[in-house]
Amino acid sequence: MYIENERTLLKDKIIKKILSGNTKVLKQYVKELLEEITKKEVGIELSLIHPNVGVNKNVVNSEVDIVYETKECYYNIEVNKDYSTKLDKKNLAYIHQLSLRSIKKSKDYRLGKKVIQINIDNYDRFKKAKFVYKTSLIEENIYKKRNEEIEIYDINLDWLKKVDYNDIKKIKLAKLLYLFVEEDLEKITKMYEGDELMTDVKKEAEKILENFDALLYYDPYELGKEVGMDKGRDEAKIQTAHNLIKAGIDLGIISKATNISIQDLQKMQMKKDINIF
Repeated sequence: MYIENERTLLKDKIIKKILSGNTKVLKQYVKELLEEITKKEVGIELSLIHPNVGVNKNVVNSEVDIVYETKECYYNIEVNKDYSTKLDKKNLAYIHQLSLRSIKKSKDYRLGKKVIQINIDNYDRFKKAKFVYKTSLIEENIYKKRNEEIEIYDINLDWLKKVDYNDIKKIKLAKLLYLFVEEDLEKITKMYEGDELMTDVKKEAEKILENFDALLYYDPYELGKEVGMDKGRDEAKIQTAHNLIKAGIDLGIISKATNISIQDLQKMQMKKDINIF
């Protein structure tokens, strides 16, 4: 049985799953996306790390959407559906926690990793009708950048929705993100004609969508009622959690869907030797 209100979050969840995919195609897609956004080479050592980036157990807001690591840098990708000041502060907290993550000793202050935050927004953060906004720490009067340690990019998907179809073909970043804003499969197929990578990414996205439909959108309590007793309901939730872990679904999403704590899910993951990445 589907949870109807969950379907409004489907697009966000699909984006997160694509951007954390462990297939060769999706890894290449993420690499090209990051390079196009930052206009810098990412390198081949890009690796996905666990989304709980907290350096102190007493600090809230420690679980990011997606975070990649290289030898010199963290790339934190946040998929933001609606704007709020609370969300802005949470995303800022993620930057601080990632900055501290690479500092274990005093000498590490010279070697701490750069943090690049990429917000994929379903709205125009600065209301200036731009596709990409770049923020860094700059002196107000002389407009000189203070350092290179932090960069924030806001990608305005709302802008992309309003751009003429033919113009999107001319902008590589717009083309890379087009499948996140267009619901017409025929238009998406036409857009990626002759583009081997994006044609394969589209196929991967379709597989992910099928997995979400089959595994995520259900009512665990209704599923349990079919067994006819509380024990059956609990067993059904546990089995579903195992299936979702094996499918590579984010532990935070599984926790919300099954009401099983992230700590218990992590134990299940370790016990079964399942690697969600």
